[in-house]
Amino acid sequence: MAAASLLSRARWLLVEHPAVASFRWQPGRTVGATPSFAAAVICGYLAAVLVLRRLVLPRLPALPPPALRALSAAHNAVLLALSAAMAGGCALSTAATAPAPRWAWAFCFPPRGATEASGPVFFWAHVFYLSKVYELGDTLLILLAHRVMRTSLLYIQ
Repeated sequence: MAAASLLSRARWLLVEHPAVASFRWQPGRTVGATPSFAAAVICGYLAAVLVLRRLVLPRLPALPPPALRALSAAHNAVLLALSAAMAGGCALSTAATAPAPRWAWAFCFPPRGATEASGPVFFWAHVFYLSKVYELGDTLLILLAHRVMRTSLLYIQ
């Protein structure tokens, strides 16, 4: 009984919650739904890396390892919680909203734009997209550790 109650709560929170169930991707209106948002994030990220690496960090002492470990642990805990929510949200949303045959819809939407970009599955796709911005913090943590060799151009890309 407890498992059914837990699954029911998770389903409400991750699929049926009004913000999730009524989500609609609208270019220009949805947060981050413009090419200028992506360009601004990329430019801001590269500028932050350049400024930190060239101007700020050479003048600052390295963070003590315990403080850096705590900061990194907190960052990774947020990523873990977000990843778990996205995985659960995607799985429950697909199971709840997929038309027959269910297994095929999880891998490929119907052709010719027959699926409108709205609902719980698209909400979780949008959360995944926005989570990539948060994940850029990994590079900043590496820079704070003064591990300049680990921040090659390939890592930044």
